[in-house]
Amino acid sequence: MPGPDAADSAEAQFDWLGDFGSVLSHDLKTPLAVLKGNLDLIEETGDLDYLDAAIDATNRIESLVDDLANVMTQRNLVCDVTTVELADAFRSWDVLGGDRASFEVVDSKPILADERALARLADNLVKNTVEHAGPDVPMRIGTLPDGFYYEDAGPGIPPENRADAFEPGFSTKADGTGFGMVSVEQIAAAHGWDVSIAESPEGGARFEFTGVEDPTEESVRR
Repeated sequence: MPGPDAADSAEAQFDWLGDFGSVLSHDLKTPLAVLKGNLDLIEETGDLDYLDAAIDATNRIESLVDDLANVMTQRNLVCDVTTVELADAFRSWDVLGGDRASFEVVDSKPILADERALARLADNLVKNTVEHAGPDVPMRIGTLPDGFYYEDAGPGIPPENRADAFEPGFSTKADGTGFGMVSVEQIAAAHGWDVSIAESPEGGARFEFTGVEDPTEESVRR
């Protein structure tokens, strides 16, 4: 019979798979909803202009499925660290229903990150703003001396809730899943980054990521 160490290892593995499965399910629902919504519009109106958004959502789903394959093979959310321009990670944010005019890149820089994992992190940050404050609320990204930040002008996260924001299932919305911020924290931790919650100048939510490696100082990991 397996010893206690093996049993503990198996239980930890099941816990890890359960947590990751919940996060992945959450991350897949957004592009699936975008895909279905645009296909419904094409069916209703016959307007093929909606096809581009449907194709973008399909490509996003394909990337997420590839992420799943890599994670399940390597047991790591971060599999391929390369030099990525910070602003490029938010290139698909408008697929989530945001108003492009409301998104501002204060400044950007190249960082060492898994490009697909960083895109998932960006998607979840923007989705959190859209769900809690609406698509027209100003959003910004910018750099820090050892990292970057994302912030919005929404209602913010009360100080008493910030410690719980990254806990599975925690949400300030009655119909929220509570896994968007779990995904953000997991991806940050997998990169070796620290993430903290503060307040934007307008009183909205501000997420600061520190301990981010600079490609000019560290060789790219393969």
